[in-house]
Amino acid sequence: MTFLILLLLLGIAITYAIFFAIFKIIWILLKKTANKWPLILAGISTLLFGIAVCSCAMWGLYKVLTPFRPMIERVSAQPEPIFGSHTYTDPQYGFTLTLPDGLDFSEWVVGLDNKVSFKFGINTNVFKKDAQGQKADSHVLTALLIRDNENTDITALDKVQEAVEKASKDGQLIIEKTSQEPIDGKPAFYMQGTAITRQMQRLPFCLAAIYADGHLFYIVSSELANGVNIENTDAPQLVQSIRFPALPQPETPTTVQ
Repeated sequence: MTFLILLLLLGIAITYAIFFAIFKIIWILLKKTANKWPLILAGISTLLFGIAVCSCAMWGLYKVLTPFRPMIERVSAQPEPIFGSHTYTDPQYGFTLTLPDGLDFSEWVVGLDNKVSFKFGINTNVFKKDAQGQKADSHVLTALLIRDNENTDITALDKVQEAVEKASKDGQLIIEKTSQEPIDGKPAFYMQGTAITRQMQRLPFCLAAIYADGHLFYIVSSELANGVNIENTDAPQLVQSIRFPALPQPETPTTVQ
């Protein structure tokens, strides 16, 4: 904390010095000799610059947090941990998932290039405490839902399988299980395996890609326990539970800028 304060003070001092140098040069060009006005103007400019930077930072934080606000409100409204499975129906695209324990999702967010939309899910029990005041759950189950917004054909699903096979050959992925069984009559590809990071860390995860009504849907899930990757998780059941009973026309989701 002390280091951050010192860094902030240093930034203010450097900003003030830059503005003072600018105004001092202007004062010299105007053939003025007093330093009073360059000092005053540099102070005002530094203050206005600081307000502008803080405003931009707060606006950016607001935009980033907007898709997560409903989730935060639900956690605040129900501080008790949630255990047991429950059915989740996506309000925009109509697919369903069976969510374990306190898993909850953010709103849909459109990527900067508008090519994909995504929403993030996490076991909210990790933010709650039980009746004894202890941490309710140490298992951090996460999930990422992705929708390809561009119309495509069935060959896009083949490209997903090819990418998985290539990652396996390159040593970036250990494939444990694959399946091409349709989901509600829609072509799908399921994979369970372990990703190998550049630091040679192992991350078990599950992936499903479904081709539905001209678009690709992905769901990826993984779970940590006390910061350690675990093999026996709720991730496979979560990913395999996705169903597409209907796909309504989507509303306009939140856009990240």
